[in-house]
Amino acid sequence: VTADVTDVAGNPATDNDPITLDNTVPTIDITTPIEGDNIVNAAEDGDVTISGTTTAIEDGQVVTVTFDDGVNPPVTTTATVSGNAWTATDADISGLNDGTITVTADVTDVAGNPATDNDPITLDNTVPTIDITTPIESDNIVNAAEDGDVTISGTTTDVEDGQVVTVTFDDGVNPPVTTTATVTGNAWTATDADISGLDNGTITVTADVTDVAGNPATDNDPITLDNTVPTIDITTPIEGDNIVNAAEDGDVTISGTTTDVEDGQVVTVTFDDGINPPVTTTATVTGNAWTAIDANIAGLNNGTITVTADVMDVAGNPATDNDPITLDNTVPTIDITTPIEGDNIVNAAEDGDVTISGTTTDVEDGQVVTVTFDDGVNPPVTTTATVTGNAWTATDADISGLNNGTITVTADVSDVAGNPATDNDPITLDNTAPTIDITTPIEFDNIVSATEDNDVTISGTTTAIEDGQVVTVTFDDGVNPPVTTIATVTGNAWTATDADISGLNNGTITVTADVTDVAGNPATDNDPITLDNTVPTIDITTPIEGDNIVNA
Repeated sequence: VTADVTDVAGNPATDNDPITLDNTVPTIDITTPIEGDNIVNAAEDGDVTISGTTTAIEDGQVVTVTFDDGVNPPVTTTATVSGNAWTATDADISGLNDGTITVTADVTDVAGNPATDNDPITLDNTVPTIDITTPIESDNIVNAAEDGDVTISGTTTDVEDGQVVTVTFDDGVNPPVTTTATVTGNAWTATDADISGLDNGTITVTADVTDVAGNPATDNDPITLDNTVPTIDITTPIEGDNIVNAAEDGDVTISGTTTDVEDGQVVTVTFDDGINPPVTTTATVTGNAWTAIDANIAGLNNGTITVTADVMDVAGNPATDNDPITLDNTVPTIDITTPIEGDNIVNAAEDGDVTISGTTTDVEDGQVVTVTFDDGVNPPVTTTATVTGNAWTATDADISGLNNGTITVTADVSDVAGNPATDNDPITLDNTAPTIDITTPIEFDNIVSATEDNDVTISGTTTAIEDGQVVTVTFDDGVNPPVTTIATVTGNAWTATDADISGLNNGTITVTADVTDVAGNPATDNDPITLDNTVPTIDITTPIEGDNIVNA
């Protein structure tokens, strides 16, 4: 640049200096995306890095970077150009409002030619949240029925639709199990997680998600995995023989054991005949044992009853066992056939071998009838019989050692189910031997003459013979048919009259008196008499005194 001038006199003056002409327009560009996605999250907002390039900018020129939300004072940082590149670091924009942030980069070359560039970014430093909805699987316990398909649900805040939730199940030993879910309306559900391969015990469930800006959220909750299958067993035989009878059907007791079932868990016992509504009772497990009482199954049908015991452990793993029992609450009957020994009286001839017969209903063949004879004083006498076709006969009962009088005869039997039946009847034992005596002499001299032979009278006495019993008196010559007459006992005395023995042979006649007491005990007595009914003759020799004349 030259400057020339002359004064009035014409004296010239000159000067020159060099200058540089630089009218090339420089440029500046912000490298995008900023922070990898043009979104600044809470983890980035305290140290934002902006990089870029320039053209026609000399090394050492300062780039000014401004972050402006349009509301708060802009945040400014600087960078130095080197080789037409620059990087501004440590920009803390956490104080700006979330939303669109205008990032402006300004620089001038040495000549003062300016260059500028701006780009919008999004500031999102609102921390999202995620929550796992509990209890998981309704009780925070996953059992064997659930462990192959665990469902986890939850909610989020400030997480955009479509973001992926990662759910991890970790037992601390085995490789974690992972499943995913997609956020919709700040809700999510992860299904089909198979955690059956993890160890039983505490499982940490972690749900992780990030919003679009990359802000993370996490939540974790412990659950219990218990997929050990418990067992339950019913102790048999139930009621001692797996048969419930009428005496038991109102209060059936069922016991059993368990494995892997916690104390306090409830066992449900069901009795089902397949027709009527099942009967249910419960028991509580203590020390892996249980007893259910007071089950009233009287209303079920006779026959096979299925007994089922169900229990679950705390995790909900079920266990079941069932056993058949027989319900037989039909009451059998037994009847003693009377009269016993023909008249309900046992005498001395019968008391060593008494026979008792009877019938039953609903008693199976082979069941044993017990027959007892009891006088109320001495030890009872017992005999037995076996039921065949609902009939029975007990023989050879020796009751001779019991006291005379009323004897109670009791017949007891039970069916196979144990239902009892009983019957009793009184009999009379009379094994006291009575006596009878013929009063002698008969006809005053034990001789029956022709004037007596058609109306012989026999008298006598008895002991232990009841009034009204009949004495049979027999006259026997050993040749002709005996002659019989009767008498009635009154006050242990008797008299038989009008015996016509005139047709018997003269000579010794055996007179026998027979009687039985009411029980049938016999008494007899006999005595010999002489029958002499031959009419004698007498003749007077005449003449008397020579001439049939008696003089002075």
